[in-house]
Amino acid sequence: MRILIVCRQLNFYMSAPKCSIYLAFELAKLGIDTNILTSKVTPLARKSLEKATLHRVNPIFANKSFSPFFYTKFAHDLKNKCSCDIILGNGYTFFDDITWVHLPGLASIKRLGLKSWHQYFKARIEKLLFKTSRLLLAPSSMVAEDLKRLYDAPDKKIRVQCHGVDTEYYIPPKKRTQVITMSCPNAKDKIRLLFVGGAPFRKGFHLLLRTLANIRNTQDLELIAIGFKPNEELQSLVAKLGLRKIVSFKGVIKTEELKTIYQSSDIFILPSLYDPFSLVTLEAMSSGLPVIISPYVGAKDIVEDWHNGVIIDPYDISKFAEAITTLINNDRLREKIGVNARATAEGYSWKNVAKSILEICEHV
Repeated sequence: MRILIVCRQLNFYMSAPKCSIYLAFELAKLGIDTNILTSKVTPLARKSLEKATLHRVNPIFANKSFSPFFYTKFAHDLKNKCSCDIILGNGYTFFDDITWVHLPGLASIKRLGLKSWHQYFKARIEKLLFKTSRLLLAPSSMVAEDLKRLYDAPDKKIRVQCHGVDTEYYIPPKKRTQVITMSCPNAKDKIRLLFVGGAPFRKGFHLLLRTLANIRNTQDLELIAIGFKPNEELQSLVAKLGLRKIVSFKGVIKTEELKTIYQSSDIFILPSLYDPFSLVTLEAMSSGLPVIISPYVGAKDIVEDWHNGVIIDPYDISKFAEAITTLINNDRLREKIGVNARATAEGYSWKNVAKSILEICEHV
């Protein structure tokens, strides 16, 4: 079998590219002739894909607004040239991961903006692609429902396959440690909460802040926020809620540093308003962390409430605060849920996911 994976860029700091890299690596290890159509490749990504064949597209065609059209054409041409059996696309949908549908206020603003015709153009192409595709792989049941609702995709075309995680890289620490340079003074005496996400509003960071403001004894807490730089509005909210002493913004960091922070944290929290899957949730689980996520996170498919994580509506501030407080005050419960989270993650190694996708494709 010969497979072509389409992804505009390949790196380890964005979810879709990271998924493409790991999937290509595992498929190649299984002896599958793996090809990748892309525009940008980091040196580390290239090194990981030595057994795959890269086909480069001029970056001028990688513009997010027009890439759907060009990549569709290039993928079709390459499929015929290389006699590929299957094309796997990975990345944003043209509805921006269908985010705007779940945030109607922002959706109306965007439709009225200068990019409205881009949205229309891209959505038309995508609907045509989905209509002519023989199989649609959704990373979660939530996305599967969106495909049916927004694109009229029939049930028989859709398969749900969750993303994977590098279970050999993201591992629980032998003993919980604190990275003092990443913490405030006396960090070892604090409970560390971890938030990871590049889009703070969509990821519900403001709701997390408001929830923490409702928890007593926050001086015993530390919140590490990774993946973004706070704007003035967010900084003002932190100050207004009296959380300056416990919130640390770390911005975008290297994968090795993120691994260390997973291992030195106590609770992972992601109260997203919409997340197709959330790779970082699975990475946190693989690192042995109890996770608290919203019901709007696709990874809820693999989370069993109060067994290997907690699912809570972030709009219900009191219940959200209660869930966080329960885990803060119960070391044994945190440890138990963390152990179960790791056990769950082991079933979603990229090796297992690659085999599952291969099996699905073979029956198309």
